[in-house]
Amino acid sequence: MAVLSDEEIRFCIDRGELVKNGDPKRAQECSYSFVCGSAFIPGETSVPIEFQDGQNGEVIVSPGQMIWIRTRERVSIPNNLVGFWWQTNTLSRKGLMLVNMSMVEPGYEGDLACLFVNFAKSTVVITSETPIAKMVFTELRGRVLSPYASQITRQQYDAALRQLAVDQPKTFLKVAELSTEIATERQTAIRQINSIGDEIKTSVRHELTAAKEEAVHEFKRDLPAAIRSSFGWALGAFAFLAGVSLITDYVKGELFPDVKEVARSEADEAIKQRITVSGTANSNDVNAILERLSKIDARLGALEKKP
Repeated sequence: MAVLSDEEIRFCIDRGELVKNGDPKRAQECSYSFVCGSAFIPGETSVPIEFQDGQNGEVIVSPGQMIWIRTRERVSIPNNLVGFWWQTNTLSRKGLMLVNMSMVEPGYEGDLACLFVNFAKSTVVITSETPIAKMVFTELRGRVLSPYASQITRQQYDAALRQLAVDQPKTFLKVAELSTEIATERQTAIRQINSIGDEIKTSVRHELTAAKEEAVHEFKRDLPAAIRSSFGWALGAFAFLAGVSLITDYVKGELFPDVKEVARSEADEAIKQRITVSGTANSNDVNAILERLSKIDARLGALEKKP
């Protein structure tokens, strides 16, 4: 079993064999690099994106998105060859993976399609000149007893491919759809929470206002009674204090006479009883006694002034 070289592939293309309407320059080393002819977006009913030879065009593949791409070239595999459909390193490094790598049987004649999934976190751009896949042609040992016999036109191929894309989700494992649903549900939940929060705030605000109004009403209603009660207590306190003062004065005046006055009276009485003055009015003895009495009277006056 041998693999065709780029020289043999180009020779077949020049004779209108192997790769129909192919470009010999795209045969390098031991494979042929196919380019984009049409792009079919899964999950959409829009018409395919067409890539014309020699014209600029591109398709952008978002993260998680799937895309079907039909090649610009057609193949015609003879009964003594088999083709192997391979991923290109350029797209694989960008995260765009070919998930339908397969074998193209001997006898097959028609179009090829690639199913890509973008596993990267960024978008991948495919242009009209981007190599999307490679094919290696291998010779078979022996004769193929039942080669691939069915043939299909490009129009039929594109119609079937478009229907296949329409029936598929836009993203691998419906990641984008789930992400969109989650985002939508999140926004809905946030709106509901905000609405509930507004209702709670309004309810609390109304309850606080009602409570304040009720408290003020109760205060106004009970204020006169409180004033009367307080006034009664105040009058009672004043009456009590006034009574205590009157009683105190009475007790002090009637039951407990002034101590100073009592002491003075008793002192005068004692002096009268104990002191007998004899002699003439101008004698020395009389003068001495009068001086002593004066001193005693001064001391009693000082005692009376003390509290």
